[in-house]
Amino acid sequence: MTETPVAADEVLRKRALEALTTARDRTRLLTECVDDGELTAQHSP
Repeated sequence: MTETPVAADEVLRKRALEALTTARDRTRLLTECVDDGELTAQHSP
């Protein structure tokens, strides 16, 4: 059985939301241990 365009859009939308949520969670894990000053400081190479 073939999905309707609306159903396919919903599946795609759900997958995109899951991927963005996972990326946001990873970013929080990486940045929560660093204080705001360090996160916003600019460093010259």
